[in-house]
Amino acid sequence: MLSVVGAAFGASSFGNNSFTIRVYSDGSAIMTQNLTVVPGAASVDVPLLTPILSNLVATDQNGSPLSFRISGSNITIYTLGATGVTLRYDSLALTNKTGTVWSLVFETRYNATVVLPRLSSLSYVSGTTYTLSVQNGSPVVEVPPGLWQMTYGVSIGSDGSGATTTTPQNGGGPFGLIPYFGGSEFGLVALGAVVMGGGFLLFR
Repeated sequence: MLSVVGAAFGASSFGNNSFTIRVYSDGSAIMTQNLTVVPGAASVDVPLLTPILSNLVATDQNGSPLSFRISGSNITIYTLGATGVTLRYDSLALTNKTGTVWSLVFETRYNATVVLPRLSSLSYVSGTTYTLSVQNGSPVVEVPPGLWQMTYGVSIGSDGSGATTTTPQNGGGPFGLIPYFGGSEFGLVALGAVVMGGGFLLFR
């Protein structure tokens, strides 16, 4: 489902093809956003769900890394002629646990697909969703733009985190969280750079 940002892509020069928020049972969340960029655009400005994030990766349609600059809850990605962008980052800031109940709170400007932990049970959604389903044991909620809150419980045996080959020291997600707190940083990322070997992340 394509969400166009601005009239005919407008000032932002991109359309949102898909936006997925995948939540793990340790409270970590992985955001993956696929964008279509107006040909010839030098950069796109994309709002982030949170300035408290880690392991941010931006790549073009060929998987090549793109440079970017973060300012608060916004990121400028220097597309330099790319027609597609994939943006991916992790955060522990979207969830909170009270007793045995988890809550997920976020505000999105795009249509979004939320994938809750495997074998978890969804108990509350704050608004009217597009769809509710279960896929591979995970509750899946598709929502329109807006402010959302969801509560859910996590069963024993659900996916503990996104870690696949190593155990993160500071959180979940597929890379292990390395705290990154926004600001006005400039980065150039190659896939696998910060963690899991084979890449790099530079800040200035």
